[in-house]
Amino acid sequence: GEQDGYHLLHGRLTWDINDDRTTLALWARNLTDERYFDEAFSLGGSIGTFNRYFAQPRTFGGEIRYRF
Repeated sequence: GEQDGYHLLHGRLTWDINDDRTTLALWARNLTDERYFDEAFSLGGSIGTFNRYFAQPRTFGGEIRYRF
């Protein structure tokens, strides 16, 4: 079967500090916590099974980078 259309909202905030040698970042994916299938496949033939997997829910993270 087909799934309905959906929209995704991601975000990222980045700060450069220490003469642009250090970068701090906060990010988020799927901010609206949309439920949709990320992968689907059929084993087909005589088995007749159809597998679907949901995509990741709302996810947050951070990063620190330092350039030498």
